[in-house]
Amino acid sequence: MMDRRNGGVDIEGVLVGRGELAVVRDGARLVSVVGAGVAVCLWAEGRQVAAMAHFLEPRTGDAERSFARYGNVAVPEVVRLVRDEDPHGTIEAQIFGGAQEYQGDLRGERNLDMAEMVLAKRRIEISSRDVGGTKGRKVVFDGKTGQVAVMKVHKLRKEDWQA
Repeated sequence: MMDRRNGGVDIEGVLVGRGELAVVRDGARLVSVVGAGVAVCLWAEGRQVAAMAHFLEPRTGDAERSFARYGNVAVPEVVRLVRDEDPHGTIEAQIFGGAQEYQGDLRGERNLDMAEMVLAKRRIEISSRDVGGTKGRKVVFDGKTGQVAVMKVHKLRKEDWQA
C-alpha cells in the first residue's frame, strides 16, 4: 500500500502516480491524473477492496522492463492483487483516460485497447468509462463505495502527458 498524500485541493487520498498501482482495504480514496495514460479502477464490494493501476504505455515485451508503466504488466498485476484479497468475489472495473494530446496521437487509444483486452480476458466487466477526447482527467476513486468522480481539465502539466 502506498502512503497517503494530498491529491490536490481538498482531495485527500492515496495518490497513484504515473506507472504506479495501489490497493486499499480501509475505504481510502485513490487519486490520479491521467492524460494519454489510463487509470484502471477495480473494486471488490464484498471485501471493500479498491485498487488502481495508472499505466502510460500499452505493452512491453522486455522482461527487464516489466513494471507498472505498461498496461500488459500493470492491469494483470492489479487484478491479481484484488483477487488475492477476494478470490471468489465479483470485481467491478472502471477505466478513465486515454486522451489524445495532439492530432494523430494514438497512445491513448492503444492504452485503452490494452486495458479492455486484459480485463475481457479475465472476465471482468467494465461498468463505467470516461475515455478518449482531448482533455485530461483528475480521477477520485472512493474505496469505500466504489464510486468515482472525474474532473475533466483543460490543461495538464506536460509530465502528465508523457509516456
